[in-house]
Amino acid sequence: MKSRNARLIVGLGLLLIGTSAQALMSTDELLSICESGLQNPVRDNPKYAFCTGAMLGILTTDVIEKDLICVPSQVDTQSAMRLFVQRAKRKPHKDIDGFITMHRALLEAYPCKKK
Repeated sequence: MKSRNARLIVGLGLLLIGTSAQALMSTDELLSICESGLQNPVRDNPKYAFCTGAMLGILTTDVIEKDLICVPSQVDTQSAMRLFVQRAKRKPHKDIDGFITMHRALLEAYPCKKK
């Protein structure tokens, strides 16, 4: 079973390498979704849920991989989303993936202190 999963992962990786370097979702697209989600910030709103999930995914991956982002406990989801929206409008980086822009927004606002 492990070798089958490993082959699947390697195959998906090769597929991704073989595709052109194109953003999964542009900064403008993610910005539009998150702005719309913030207009009705409830769990049942798919756009709010999507943006929240993207942000939690970025933060979870950061904790597992590098531990570069340290969001203070008093910062709520809507505040973090507004931070991304402001960053995306100020420095949109239209040539890169929206999720990278979201990561940069969190990293710039909440960097961990070097030990």
